[in-house]
Amino acid sequence: MPHYHPSTVSADLHLAWRAIAHFLGEPAPLPSPLDPELLAEVARVHRLEGALAEPRLTPSSPEPHVPRTIWMRWQAAHAAGLAQAVRRAGPLRAALAALAPIPAVVLKGAALAELVYPSPGARGMGDVDLLVPREQLPAALVKLAALGYARKYPGHPVLDHPEFHERQLEGPLELDLHQAFIQPERLAIDYSAVFDRAVPWLALGPNALLLSPEDAVVYACLHAAIGELTPTWAPAVGLLDLRLLLGRVGALWGELGPALEPGVVPVRAREWGAERMLYATLGLARRVFPSLPTERLSPHLGGTLERLLDAAIVGRAFPPPLVDPARIEVVFRKSLLLRPADRVRFAFHTIMRRMGWGESR
Repeated sequence: MPHYHPSTVSADLHLAWRAIAHFLGEPAPLPSPLDPELLAEVARVHRLEGALAEPRLTPSSPEPHVPRTIWMRWQAAHAAGLAQAVRRAGPLRAALAALAPIPAVVLKGAALAELVYPSPGARGMGDVDLLVPREQLPAALVKLAALGYARKYPGHPVLDHPEFHERQLEGPLELDLHQAFIQPERLAIDYSAVFDRAVPWLALGPNALLLSPEDAVVYACLHAAIGELTPTWAPAVGLLDLRLLLGRVGALWGELGPALEPGVVPVRAREWGAERMLYATLGLARRVFPSLPTERLSPHLGGTLERLLDAAIVGRAFPPPLVDPARIEVVFRKSLLLRPADRVRFAFHTIMRRMGWGESR
């Protein structure tokens, strides 16, 4: 596999992303000629290998257009995703049973792979993420410890601080136990309301929940944005998540819960303080997948701010790169994606943390 330098010609990446969009059913012609190795590297970095090998996601199959070795690599990723889903089923049920009666929202890949993607093999993932009420996090940690889960960073001044938004656990699963989506100093979100709106996933456990449809869409955008739309922290599989969420007809989670109400999405983003995150992530997703239905979803931020976000974030993040931008740009994106009041609060918090504890995301 050749090494692609950050200066890889943008036009080459454009062609690779046009090809991926074509394979995934976007009404765009397949570019020619293709650079198969660059295409394979884009798929690997952005965790799209299993998706590209899923026939129910690729009406224009990539198989005839890539070398056999690459196609076999993508098929192997799909098979690994299926095996991973089988392996995590039992431990996830056991973890939820141990947590009961504490409610737990199943987040990100573990929910999407089972209920939104046509096959779990198409949605590769690393750890499993659960959200529990903040006041019940200590009790949840004790309950999971009885199953053999241990904190990865015990006593760490940042990653194990009582206010940090998650605890990374090792055990039967790689498990991230969240008390928040994001550091509370960045966004002040009403999590009681999140739990009140959540959809029961009774087939997984009596205390298992899913985000409401509107919360799920905003959270998908928020998760990409807190990674500053970089490939290390927010690979483009998150954009494919959005495409599938927004393309659902009927109930968002299959047979569970209600359908998405698009007009509520920008309202929810405003409540969370995540309007800029919603705007930027939808803008990038629409550039990767031009058919993305974003009507009534995107907030109206005013022409000047929208042009700034388009130029400083969306345009610079497209096409999704293979390497992260310079740290100074990441910090700039981080600040620009926050409202001014949240930016001031988070900056103060960061300064104090650097002085006393060190640094975290």
